[in-house]
Amino acid sequence: YRGGELASNLAVKTIDEAFTARHFEGPPHDSIPTRASELARAIQMANRAILSKALQDRKLEGMGTTVCAARFSPNKQRLYVGHVGDSRIYCFREGKLRQMTSDHTMKDLGITGAGAAHLSRAVGIWPTVPIDIILGKPRAGDVYILCSDGLTKMVPDVEIERVLTGA
Repeated sequence: YRGGELASNLAVKTIDEAFTARHFEGPPHDSIPTRASELARAIQMANRAILSKALQDRKLEGMGTTVCAARFSPNKQRLYVGHVGDSRIYCFREGKLRQMTSDHTMKDLGITGAGAAHLSRAVGIWPTVPIDIILGKPRAGDVYILCSDGLTKMVPDVEIERVLTGA
């Protein structure tokens, strides 16, 4: 997306500031745990910040980014994942790599051919963005990988797993 580097920096900064200040705009979500709701609200805050910046500068119109964020709660032994786009989160557990997120591309909407790889969701494009929230239960020895499509379009999952196993 146009202005992607600026959008991704703004997303990280906005999410970080929300957690640092412990201030999350918007009403809590009743259907998910508080910590997951805070993560979703922080991502929505990033969405609004990116959209606002793009509206201030016509050269940035259509600016957007993808987000994958993880929040661990050691006391509750929980993992909360917020995800938009085709950045991915993997869990490497007991020698096996498992993709936790699903890519939000036009392929998921039934589009085939050259347009199938285009994003169907991105942060900063619309006034609100649907966010996938994934709840997990981490185990001792788990390794979580948060990565952009820059890794996954260049390196197949089997190669990532091979590197992690040291094979």
